[in-house]
Amino acid sequence: MNDALLDWYAANRRDLPWRRTTDPYAILVSEVMQAWLDRWSTAASLARAPVADVLSEWVGLGYNRRALRLREACEVVAKHGWPDDLTELPGVGPYTAAALGAFAFGRDTVALDTNVRRVFRRLGCELSPRAGEGPLFNQAAIELGALVCRARAPRCDACPLEPECAWDGDPEVQRRPAVRFEDTDRWVRGRVVAALAAGDALPAVEAERLERALQGLVRDGLVQRDGKSVRLG
Repeated sequence: MNDALLDWYAANRRDLPWRRTTDPYAILVSEVMQAWLDRWSTAASLARAPVADVLSEWVGLGYNRRALRLREACEVVAKHGWPDDLTELPGVGPYTAAALGAFAFGRDTVALDTNVRRVFRRLGCELSPRAGEGPLFNQAAIELGALVCRARAPRCDACPLEPECAWDGDPEVQRRPAVRFEDTDRWVRGRVVAALAAGDALPAVEAERLERALQGLVRDGLVQRDGKSVRLG
């Protein structure tokens, strides 16, 4: 099945920026943050950056705590280099470690993201790269899940693994009804950080929600409070 997967990938791969480098720092951030890489092109430069600048650049990119963990990881790299066990870096879990290991260091690890898990679940077994296939195998598996073995409307007729696939097309477990993002504490936290980064007033939300968000941001080291004054980092 590996050959079928890799042959399909060779004919169908997309040209994505992070596929043109083996620099581990670039791979860690380039999928979502090209402007970030333009500003801090190395782990060492990010490690030296003020926390407030890091958080300001991160606005709109998701969980703000990830920005701090990324900066902390780069501090470790700047001092000690990239560890053999990449999960020793702050904020780097099993998936990110496996992806970095494969794409940056050529390891034969399997990066189990949502797409790859879905492919393996439907296939009825887990594939693994043969010796030396780590980077190409992972790119191919992720691409297959993104383009063909999609969560909705999978294109089974275009799948190179269809002859071996165990999935019978039954609907998968349905997700619980989603809570509106605007009703979550995460939304308020994001609005607070964005406002502070832009120099604007704090968002006009219920006092209880705002206070809960501020307390959480202070606890996570994202903002500082001095009386009524609030600032990033």
